[in-house]
Amino acid sequence: MNSKRIELKEALFFSFFTIAFLVVSIFSLLYGDSVRTLIASQNLLSIVIYVLFLITSEVVVPVSSLVILPLAVSVWGSLFTAIITLIGWFIGAIISFWLARRFGQPFIGKIIDIKRLEQLSHFVPEKNLFWAVIILRIIFPVDIFSYILGLFTNVGFWPYFWGTLIGIIPFGFLFAYGVRLPIQYQAIIGLLLIVGVILYYDRSRKKIMEWIKIR
Repeated sequence: MNSKRIELKEALFFSFFTIAFLVVSIFSLLYGDSVRTLIASQNLLSIVIYVLFLITSEVVVPVSSLVILPLAVSVWGSLFTAIITLIGWFIGAIISFWLARRFGQPFIGKIIDIKRLEQLSHFVPEKNLFWAVIILRIIFPVDIFSYILGLFTNVGFWPYFWGTLIGIIPFGFLFAYGVRLPIQYQAIIGLLLIVGVILYYDRSRKKIMEWIKIR
């Protein structure tokens, strides 16, 4: 598979993800009160299940769990949702990185396609990995880069730890508070993001990675 096909898949995934996020956001605006009433009697259990779901989605099925964030915001509010979401993402990212370092490709290959990871690993610079971790957390919604960084780079645990933490914090709060915007504004932003990704994603990513390499 060449790089063009990878870029197309990423753009299509991002477009699908944005549309799914908007659909869930509309649902939460319309039926948030009903969801909140349903969960109220089992609030603590619901929080635990939500965090465990985030961790599992990061480790076992590395896809973005961000689409369910609007529902969580409708139940717990933006601030608390941002905090528990960041906790789930962070724990999942640390576990994924540890699994990659501890058990290597034979084990990770049972979770995700190793060839796919190898193809995407070419986007990771060989130097300045601390900054690369931060940027990758901001650019890519999918956490497969925890496996890539664990398998194909020599980044240390603590640079990975702090780079991941710094990278996901603004992302988590931005989305947790962004879903409070009126749906028409969310739709406009979503449309602009889809168009921007289709037209400028690859060019912007290359410039960012080149910037990292020369720092």
